[in-house]
Amino acid sequence: MTNTLLDQALAAHRDGQLDEAEKLYRAILDQEARNADVLALLGVLLGVKGQHDNAIKMIEQAQALDSEAPLFKFYLANAVAEAGDVARAVSLLQEAVKVQPDFAIAWFVLCKNALAAEEKEIAVVAGQQATTLMPQNAEAWFYFGLGLNRAARHEEALRAYQAAHRLDPNLPEVMDNIGLTYELLEQPEEATAAFHELLGRLGEFVNDEDLRQVPEDTLSKWHYHLSLLELLLGDYQRGFARYRSRFQALSYRRRPGYYQPVWKGEDLKDKTILVYEEQGLGDCIMFSRYLPMLKAQSARVKFVVPMPLVPLFQNWGGVDEVIASSNPVGDFDYQASIFDLPLGFSTTLETVPASIPYLPFFEPKPQTNLSAKAEGLKVGMVWAGSPGFGTDALRSIPLQIFAPLFL
Repeated sequence: MTNTLLDQALAAHRDGQLDEAEKLYRAILDQEARNADVLALLGVLLGVKGQHDNAIKMIEQAQALDSEAPLFKFYLANAVAEAGDVARAVSLLQEAVKVQPDFAIAWFVLCKNALAAEEKEIAVVAGQQATTLMPQNAEAWFYFGLGLNRAARHEEALRAYQAAHRLDPNLPEVMDNIGLTYELLEQPEEATAAFHELLGRLGEFVNDEDLRQVPEDTLSKWHYHLSLLELLLGDYQRGFARYRSRFQALSYRRRPGYYQPVWKGEDLKDKTILVYEEQGLGDCIMFSRYLPMLKAQSARVKFVVPMPLVPLFQNWGGVDEVIASSNPVGDFDYQASIFDLPLGFSTTLETVPASIPYLPFFEPKPQTNLSAKAEGLKVGMVWAGSPGFGTDALRSIPLQIFAPLFL
């Protein structure tokens, strides 16, 4: 009777009839409460249904009945990873492959979870084992490549991605990472060719002469890394046109919900343009060099900036109105991110606005007695970025390190 129920439960589970399968698994457990296999399978099913806590409890019960079973460790690792505990998942998968060294899928999942847990050396070892046991698995080669990149072993990473590409030439993530790895190896021509191959295979390649005219919502995320490379190489006309793909590539990067058209270089005589900061204080200051060029077209220029920058631009002749980010903006005819301005002015490396100074002189109010001690030439020092920026820890230095300079 139990075998019949189990066959029915497995069939329902495979067919995606999860409620029916759960009912049948529970019916078996009513008869055999210590059936470890069924406990584990029910846990897997509950995980698919999003009931992660219950899934973990069920699989833990199965593991308590057979603590050495590598499959139960594998199931439990998947469940705890889905619940967000990737560190525990890594530990469980290491136990599973120790018991069963030829457990190929466990090595592969270990590689993925080690990457999520930022355990790069474990990821490399696991990726090596996964590709050895599954040499025809393109995804295994891809994740092995990611681990090698994290470990700064870029030449090996490139070979791993190329192996994945040979096995499945149509995986966009693989082609994208081939391009990125060529960049890390300082081979820009090869990187460009890889990104172009990616776009060609996706049917998204755009001729240079058409790039400016392509609506930005049709520039998919796969254009993004090529745009950054073009900008890095000083190819500003293509780079800034393609950089509009950031709105597709980055979930946290969106335009404000204004209905007015984005400025693309149209005549602004007697028009009002609203320019807004997009990515940080430093970028806002750097790209503000374009605002007087807008005014030179007889435009009225409204500039939306974060509150800390309002005093800097408040009385500057480069704009007509400075608006703090949280305040109403009023009427206008065109909108533009500050990153749209180089595209609108068809900027090349030779035509970057370079008027010096391009900002107003700003005399800050003394905030500490450090300014009182300084005589003669005064040098401003920026030691930290915005704490809200994701990688701030990588670019900020504690002020205490500079303190001896002021003694």
